[in-house]
Amino acid sequence: MELPSESDPAAAADAQGSLRTRLVSAGLSGLLLSLCFPNSSLVALLPVALVPLMAAIQGARVRAAALAGTVFALSFWILTIPWIAYTVHRYGGVPWWAAAIALVVTALIMVPPFGLMTALVAALAPRSVLALLFVWPAAWIAQEGFRTYIYVFGGFPWALVAYPLAERPAWIQTASLGGVWLTSGLVILVNALFFCAVRSRVRRTRVALGLAALLLMGSVFSYGVWRMHAFKQLAAATPWVSVGVLQPNVSQDERWTAEARRVIYDDLVARTRTVARELKGTTRLILWPESASPYQWSWSPELRDSVVALCRELDVAIVLSTAWSDTPESDEAPIYNAAVLVTSAGPVLPPYFKLRLV
Repeated sequence: MELPSESDPAAAADAQGSLRTRLVSAGLSGLLLSLCFPNSSLVALLPVALVPLMAAIQGARVRAAALAGTVFALSFWILTIPWIAYTVHRYGGVPWWAAAIALVVTALIMVPPFGLMTALVAALAPRSVLALLFVWPAAWIAQEGFRTYIYVFGGFPWALVAYPLAERPAWIQTASLGGVWLTSGLVILVNALFFCAVRSRVRRTRVALGLAALLLMGSVFSYGVWRMHAFKQLAAATPWVSVGVLQPNVSQDERWTAEARRVIYDDLVARTRTVARELKGTTRLILWPESASPYQWSWSPELRDSVVALCRELDVAIVLSTAWSDTPESDEAPIYNAAVLVTSAGPVLPPYFKLRLV
């Protein structure tokens, strides 16, 4: 469908109404997709969340499609990363109105990949079912790849469409075959099948496309269940090492006083002992989450002595993250975001320095 010429007032009014409908549909799609991510985690919406966006782009001119993609992206990002505003307000000390602006600016930065994607789909103008089933997954994967590896300071791989499935292991086993790109592509393919089913005027075709979407979902789930079962059988017949993972989930607001730091660190040590005990001596490695310790390795001899002693006591190795400086006594020396492996013999050096800051 092409927008009518503005020389015809009635046609121009119809075009304006059509554009308004497209933008509302795109914004609704952004809302639905955002609800699939934490904290809402309504993953059941994922197979159809992008159907309104596909409807908004179908038959649109390139400019209208790019605008619809912009509205979709703004809706999605503002609702998916609202913590940006809270963080800027709480820890940046700025008023709420400025924090809201920071959130909108962040969302605006993430708009272009989606606007380009929807403009590309409109330019290709897929009409047939087969064309739609190919173009949408391909365009979406290209958008995610561009956003992950190229766009904004060398990549911004947040909120890929496969991520909501991470808490449901059976649904993400396809990543073993083609990485996150295959899983994302399958999510988009299911949405495209449902979209084609909705737009078809032939009842038999609608039913066939709907069943194809359900069959694809069932196949993905069945493969996931089979692969997890096969892994459990392999694990049962293979000697393996237990790895303990901690997540104290301490609020940032609790980390700033000396008394709180002591309590947080003591709790971390207690949790480490509990994990080692629950795994009945089979544990060989325990992972502390990012910034779990309120003390920093290079500036705290007490932390270094404590972690090494804990490794000796429990006969484990511990991986922890910390701020690191090769010359902590110098205020001019560079500071790194580091991961350190600590054993009963001490730290294994050199540490790993984070290569790409986001």
